[in-house]
Amino acid sequence: MIHARNPSFLGTQYTKIKSARKICTRTLFIGGFLIPDISAVGFLVNEKIGNVCYDAGHTFIGPIILGGLALIGAQYGLLAAALIWSAHILGDRTLSFGLRY
Repeated sequence: MIHARNPSFLGTQYTKIKSARKICTRTLFIGGFLIPDISAVGFLVNEKIGNVCYDAGHTFIGPIILGGLALIGAQYGLLAAALIWSAHILGDRTLSFGLRY
């Protein structure tokens, strides 16, 4: 109860929570941005399977379906995942890493 009456304590706690949320959001974005590259594991089997896996993870069909389902079900975490996935694909295309087939 002592801390509840101290407005400076509440302000510092709010700042700590806000800072932790920013760090968590950045970490999730960076982690989510790299997840589609897991599709390159198919290259360990052979080149043909690697190309198919890479193309499956780097087409806009997946993010469009995921984003549509997220909007229908009001699941904003899935919508964020679809946007991050799309950002990854656009980043790859910007760096001239197109589809394999």
